This record gives sequence, structure tokens and C-alpha cells, in this order.
Amino acid sequence: MGDRRDGTDARDVTDWAGGGGSWEPDPPAPKDPPPPPAGKEPKKPVPKKPDQPKIARSGLTTALGASGVVCGRFLPVHRGHQYLIDVARASVEQLLVLVFATPTDPIPGALRVRWLRELYPGVDVELEERTESSLVAPDPGELARAVSRHRARAPHFFFASELAYQAAARALGSAFVPVDPQRGVVPISGTAMRADLMRNFAMLPASVRPWFVRRVAIVGAESTGKSTLCAQLAGAYETLHVPEYARTLAEARGGELDADDLALAARGQIASEDALAAHANRVLFCDTDARTVGYWAERLCGEAPAWIASEADARPYDLTIVTSPEMPFVGAAERDQPAARRAFHARLHEAALLGGGEHIVLGHDRSRWLADASAVIDDVLDTTRLLAARAARLGLG
Repeated sequence: MGDRRDGTDARDVTDWAGGGGSWEPDPPAPKDPPPPPAGKEPKKPVPKKPDQPKIARSGLTTALGASGVVCGRFLPVHRGHQYLIDVARASVEQLLVLVFATPTDPIPGALRVRWLRELYPGVDVELEERTESSLVAPDPGELARAVSRHRARAPHFFFASELAYQAAARALGSAFVPVDPQRGVVPISGTAMRADLMRNFAMLPASVRPWFVRRVAIVGAESTGKSTLCAQLAGAYETLHVPEYARTLAEARGGELDADDLALAARGQIASEDALAAHANRVLFCDTDARTVGYWAERLCGEAPAWIASEADARPYDLTIVTSPEMPFVGAAERDQPAARRAFHARLHEAALLGGGEHIVLGHDRSRWLADASAVIDDVLDTTRLLAARAARLGLG
């Protein structure tokens, strides 16, 4: 690999973080000094300067304060990337993370930069746009020039999990530091993530998950079994569900909601959904949605704030499930209004049709609801469809 500019052998750093080799043993403990001759005062010991912390064995004794770089596509950011960056961040004081991206990537480069900045607020994360597909690693010269655009001096160390980056490190004049190149510590790679995101979902950091979580809205007229179905689906898929915030608010308000309460219910529904998306497992089931809350505001109060419809338009769901209005009504007799329930159902069905997303309407046989819904949800969880849907939503495909 060649010698470093400071005269040390760059191969010494390959002993780091899964690169093989071992640490050099600690030096032997110093012996006690001999007693002073009789009649003489012992000399006062000269305070020894504390040893500076080292980031490698004796062949490379650069103290903390050196600089490093991590380059990659981060397509998507996963726990293997976290391990790589954590090792680099603990080894140097100044770290640059360079994200390579193209306009046609299924995940926008700016979004990947945002994820990494949220995960590592003290690290310099920069975007490097390319014209060729970012699924092909940049050649060493291009990568070196990219790093030079962000750093006046070449970093001391180049951290990577891909051994192919050794040539780029040489082009920069940086010492190459491999981190888990065999994927033995964190068994995941970007290629494996893209091949099956849902199977490898646990490898996504919590802050990255909301973009990938499939969101399923379950809507329906009053007393049509949507809350029960939502909880059943969450249990079947071992994930979370968003409760109907209007019901929570109504219980706190003694059963009555005014226009301000319904606006608060819409905001609470949106906030609850976004909060739980970071902790859901692959799919998040939502007991109603903001649009439905807006329809309730119109029905009960005559009108709904315009922002509810705008917010609903900006939050399309991967699947909308509409429950049947023919279910027996459960509740106060004065609220049992079959005609109103059917009209409300028709409006929800029309919204699902116009929304452009996938939707199903469950029939009268409630015993089949879980199986019928699961068949569609399993199809929605397909990785290829996920990336295509997300890219289409952003106008990338």
C-alpha cells in the first residue's frame, strides 16, 4: 500500500476494526528506582507529561486530532454505515462524510445527507453529485478530486468497508483503514438492503425508517369495525398502529367535540402517525386519517380548516382500506343513522379512488376482513414496488 507521508507504514492501520492482526502488547511496567546513597536527599521526581491518546499501534502514533474521511452512496443509510462512521468518529477529531448521488437515484442524495446529519450532528456531511449512476463506485482520481473540493489538505485516514477504496486512499495520500470488510460485525450491505428492504428492515436506523415504512390507512363510517381491524393487523404484522386521535380527545372532552377540537384532532392524528413511523416494523396501520377528520368537521360543524385538506393531499398512503357501512351499529340509539353512514362511506370511497393510491373496500363478511386485507398488504410490502412508489412520489421515475 505504500508508506505514509509522515514516514510510518500505512499497513499498520489495517489491524483496526475487523482488518486482521492484533494490538501490540503493553510495554513492561517501569522498575522502582534504586535507593539514594546514605546522607543524600533523594531527588524530587520530575513530573512526567501524560501520554497522548493514540489511535493505532506503535507503527502509527498520531494523536487524536487527525482528520479522516468516509465516502459512499449510503443507498440507503444502514447500521453497517453507522458502525463505519462510529469507528471513524472515535478515531479522529475532524471527520468528513461524503455522499455520492445522481439525480436518478431511487433515494435522493439530499435526503441521505439529511439522515446522516441527523444521526451525526457533529460530523461534516457533504453531498457530491455525479452524472453517472451512483451504483458504480467513483474511480480513484474522481474520488480524490471530490474530497479535495471539500478539504484543502488530504485527510490522514480513509475509512471504508469496501476494500476497493484502497486505490482512492492511495490517490489521496491517506492511510486506508478497513472497517468490517467481511461484514462479520454488522452483516449487511447496501446491495443486500436494496435487494430486500423489508427482510432487512431491522438494519435501518430509527431516523431513516419513516421514509420506508409502508403506511396503511383504515377508514370508515362510525361503528364499522375499523379500530378493531387496525389493532388486529398490527398484531398480525408485529408492528404498531396509530389510534384514532379524535376518539382519544372525545373521551377527554366528555364525548363532545367542537370545531377547534376537531382541528386539534387532525393535528394529533398527523403527529401521532409521524411519531410512530420511526418505531414501526415495516408497516404502520393508521386508524383513520386527517382527511376523514376533516370530513367529520364538515359534517358536525359545517366546515373544516382548509389546511386539513392540503395536509391530506401531501400525505398519500400506500394502501387505504375502507370498511363496510353495513356492519351492525354499536352505540347510542340516537346516533344510529344508516343513511348518514352510507353517505359518509360513499364520500370516503370516492376520496380513496381520487387519491391515486391503492385501495380496497371490505365486504359484509367480517370474518374475511383480516385475510382479505393481509393479501393486499403482503403485495404492498414488495421491495421493488416500495422504491418505485417512493421515487414516483418524488418525480424521479
